[in-house]
Amino acid sequence: KREEEAQVYLMEALESPGNLAPARAVAFANNLLSKNRKVDAHRVLVWALNKWPQSWETQHGMARWLSAEGNYKDALKLERKALATAPNDQREAIASSIQ
Repeated sequence: KREEEAQVYLMEALESPGNLAPARAVAFANNLLSKNRKVDAHRVLVWALNKWPQSWETQHGMARWLSAEGNYKDALKLERKALATAPNDQREAIASSIQ
């Protein structure tokens, strides 16, 4: 019951107008990961990637999660997409995660 309630609050928080930004969603997922809440982090990243499929931030965030889970093939695909659209000041960090 508590888990279900937490998921409702989680998604409500993500949908609130002040939080509607790819970078915020990825930061939130990273915070969940730091608390070892992998399932919740994955749920947030999937939601963010569906909401902003062309965002380099969501692509990079999901790629990092996939890589941590050992899914390097799909992670590499997303990192390449992110690299193609990321701003110049972010490309070096993304490129280093590809190599």
